[in-house]
Amino acid sequence: MTIFMDDGGGVTSESIKYFRDIIPNLQEIIKVEVSFEALRRVAVFDVLQFWTKEYTMILTDMSHNEMWLSGVNCSYGGEGPNGSYVILRELGFIPRGTSFNDSGLASAKAIIFTRDSKGIPQVEVK
Repeated sequence: MTIFMDDGGGVTSESIKYFRDIIPNLQEIIKVEVSFEALRRVAVFDVLQFWTKEYTMILTDMSHNEMWLSGVNCSYGGEGPNGSYVILRELGFIPRGTSFNDSGLASAKAIIFTRDSKGIPQVEVK
């Protein structure tokens, strides 16, 4: 299993760029978890300081490789959830014609997108 992580800075445009750059390295994405709260944390130690990088979107492919993104999330109407919408649309988890407001990203604290055995997207709101 390989884990790809953006820089953990929480910048939406950087997470979208990282997603577009790295997605060719992954197989078909079968699961996407999106949350307002951190799904994964990475402790970073530097000579002078310690901090934690927080990742709020986790993409999993058929081989269980993961991509962790820090600048996209859900639970409000801002830039982070709109970034999640862009990524989920590009992956086909949100059907064409579904608006951001109808996607559930602005209201849910956490959402899990999967595909059934026929490849049809499924949504579980937490």
